[in-house]
Amino acid sequence: MPSRVLDCHAHVYLTAHRRRPPTEKELAASFGTHVRDFGVGHLFEALTALMPGPRFEALVFGLPLAYLDIDAQNDYVAEHLADPRVHGLALLDPRAGGGRYADLLTRDGFLGFKPYHALVDKPTEQVSIRDMIPPAARRQADQHKAIIMLHVPRAGRIADGRNIDEVCELCSECPQASVILAHVGRSYGPWFIEQAIDHLAPLSNLYYDIAALDDTETIEVVLGSAPHSRLLFGTDLPVTAHRGKHLCVNRQCLFLTRDKHPWSISSEESGALNLTFFVYETLRALKRAAGKTGLTRGQVEDVFHGNARRIIDRARGAEP
Repeated sequence: MPSRVLDCHAHVYLTAHRRRPPTEKELAASFGTHVRDFGVGHLFEALTALMPGPRFEALVFGLPLAYLDIDAQNDYVAEHLADPRVHGLALLDPRAGGGRYADLLTRDGFLGFKPYHALVDKPTEQVSIRDMIPPAARRQADQHKAIIMLHVPRAGRIADGRNIDEVCELCSECPQASVILAHVGRSYGPWFIEQAIDHLAPLSNLYYDIAALDDTETIEVVLGSAPHSRLLFGTDLPVTAHRGKHLCVNRQCLFLTRDKHPWSISSEESGALNLTFFVYETLRALKRAAGKTGLTRGQVEDVFHGNARRIIDRARGAEP
């Protein structure tokens, strides 16, 4: 591991931020977030325990779930932005107005926005990127050279033609913003990003984070078409503190986990599978991809720290 690591994709939340009880469907999809806190202190404890040695920073944001209060979560993150290890993105409420978006980036100290399909008042399968990031938010992001952490919607992931068009549109409308394609557009297998990379690689303000992504070929596809300076290491903690791995079969993305969950596949006997943490599988995939594509030590250090540091400095107005 490099001596410095900037985790560009980490969630923090408190159960006290709940605005209503989760539904049965929400409970079935939960990673345990409805029963335990994972605050800023927990995040850095987890990072240090999982990867002893490096000095850590993190780009953090709340958990974008409909049963958690957006403002309470943003307030919690804002309270920790005086910590030099913590850089914050605000959960983006698409119903808020331009004044609220401006306050988040100026008064509250956030470096950008974290939109999410669950925060849009539409059935999930109907949500588009345009719904997630309204025009007023785009204007503020561009004006402030902000970061947009984009989790693409729709079943086709980044291979969906509409998603490709709308990512290109977003980068074009916000040329001063830094758009991060979370989980390489949810490409837990290489096929998804292979369909999109020729359209996306020319976008100079588009970055790719590998949080919760554990497929070597997917990372190779990105490095084969885009410069290493666009690749960002992230953990997606606390989700990746579970033991398991992604499986991608016939374009179906599945969770294989040691312990049985409603959202995963596992053995009949819970705990029988010998699996390590999801975050270690991300590190394994990155190490293999770096070796196969010939990344230098300095380039690997950029992926773990320097690349994210540059877009954070840009959002802070501290560009050289």
